[in-house]
Amino acid sequence: MLLFVAETSSFTLIPSKLLTKPQKSSSSALTYLSTDDDETVLASSRRRTQVAGVSVHSSGFYIILQIAENAFWPLQLTNDPLDQRGAATSPEALTILQLLAGVDMAGALLPPDALAQMTVIYCEEEANNRIAQDILESVKLPESSSAEKYSQLHSWFRSRIRLPTCTLDEVCFQNKDFSYRVAVKDFGKLSVPPPGEEILQQVCYEYHPDVSSSFMAVALALRYKTPILVVTTTPDKTTTIDTMTREELMKEFPLYSSVDQIHQRSSRVKNNIERGFEIHQLQAALRLALEKEDFPAAEKIRQKLDTLDSMEDLPVQPESDTGSMQ
Repeated sequence: MLLFVAETSSFTLIPSKLLTKPQKSSSSALTYLSTDDDETVLASSRRRTQVAGVSVHSSGFYIILQIAENAFWPLQLTNDPLDQRGAATSPEALTILQLLAGVDMAGALLPPDALAQMTVIYCEEEANNRIAQDILESVKLPESSSAEKYSQLHSWFRSRIRLPTCTLDEVCFQNKDFSYRVAVKDFGKLSVPPPGEEILQQVCYEYHPDVSSSFMAVALALRYKTPILVVTTTPDKTTTIDTMTREELMKEFPLYSSVDQIHQRSSRVKNNIERGFEIHQLQAALRLALEKEDFPAAEKIRQKLDTLDSMEDLPVQPESDTGSMQ
């Protein structure tokens, strides 16, 4: 695991030029006209995306969502100075890279019950929603606390409360605000509007008004492997989602790295860890064979070790692979 973190933290390349702020292309914007039927417009304007890749930029760390064949939407997830120097090294950026590679650390930055916490705090304000009230009744507050709500509890008490099991059905962005559908075990499903600052401040390890909402939405979507949708218009008027063509994307984000590249690096690290573990076992077997003076067995083990030691990528990445995101 340490080898993986070391690799993701080394995504760095010195570009010839980094722009101060991503430029949006109006020529490639996806435009949708509204109609008199609001529900039809909302349904038709929800476009399912796929994660194309990630990139660091002089303004932070971005995830690149692909909306159409040649339409990409860069979504900023951090504005940390650590990511503005050409390397994805902020805790948030590393968390996203790990999730993309199938590794969920479930640490303080993204607690395992983050979705359940957000859902319970949302339910506290839904007095007219029966499912929300049933969920709240299942959350037993400690008698030793004077708090009347879960959101009023100290973190020490919160960590000892059993929250309902929640899974994510979908995340939907409208600009940078996101809503989500959550399935709560034994209770049903809830459609939750964009969480406000008061909710995100209680869930995020460090809250940043401009990016924390997007980071939490993407991180949860990757954790639960749920679809990410984008609303491209509203019922009252024509709106656009500014996108980039692939050519514009590569020009604006020279440090772009595709999801396939991230998976390849992750697989390579996994293979290296497994090979290193095999070497450790063989070395232990060699010591045992020498202690028992079983020299024929020791010779076979040495030959196997020599074969593994000849691998150029053992036990760490070649320097050329860890030197860039491309």
